[in-house]
Amino acid sequence: GNEEKKDDDSESSSGSASKPGGGDMPTKTEAIKAAKAALKEAEEGLKAAKAEAKSAEAKLAEAEAKAAKAVAKRTHEAERSAREELAETLARSRTESEEQLEESVREMEKALQEELEKRIREARQKLEEERFASLAEEEAKLRSRVDAQISARRKAAEEAEAPKEERQVQE
Repeated sequence: GNEEKKDDDSESSSGSASKPGGGDMPTKTEAIKAAKAALKEAEEGLKAAKAEAKSAEAKLAEAEAKAAKAVAKRTHEAERSAREELAETLARSRTESEEQLEESVREMEKALQEELEKRIREARQKLEEERFASLAEEEAKLRSRVDAQISARRKAAEEAEAPKEERQVQE
């Protein structure tokens, strides 16, 4: 568009004002007028380019803001999701840990109870063996004493009942 206008101006100015030497050079006034028109056109182009740049910058800023919001939203959702998952995992872990602890304590209590019962049985058996041994010893002493008493009484009875006079005669 600008080049066509420029070409049109140069053609019209060269055709209307002929110089006496047969040259196609525009007059000074025409050249200034053409330069001013070109400058005005360039300024308008620059203004339009600046407006386009400003519009592009605004669109870029808007797009960046939208992207930042979308990233923040996704990040927030991912963060929230990760935190929820972490909380659930920790809760499961605590529950499993507590269950394992309870199971371990039950097993330990059972083992200790069994060990205690075994020791009590062994102690009871040992005490009964000692008691039976003591009773047997006491019984043996008592039998021995009773046997000695019976023997002494038998001897005394025999002596009391023995025919002393007949024995003396035989002697």
